[in-house]
Amino acid sequence: TQFFYLLHNIKRLGFHPGYPGLLGKGIYFVDSPVGAYIKSNCESKTALIIVCLNLGRVKKVNESHHEYNYQYAKKHHFESAEISNLRSGFVTQDK
Repeated sequence: TQFFYLLHNIKRLGFHPGYPGLLGKGIYFVDSPVGAYIKSNCESKTALIIVCLNLGRVKKVNESHHEYNYQYAKKHHFESAEISNLRSGFVTQDK
């Protein structure tokens, strides 16, 4: 199925930034299955991947910052960002 194909590619190639979100282009994670369902950007919502994250230095903000990306985060010395009141964030990746 498509899920196993995608899972195989994630295992082989790693996660890659998708569409830009509230915090720019990054890899977004949430802390609950409900959050994943609400924020996922796909038609088929039949699978959930659970991961353990090392967020590194987290930049906490109170509003969106569409300009964030790997280069911006590296220049400003953080690896991930979180919008505090939304409990949402992203992790940068060197790609």
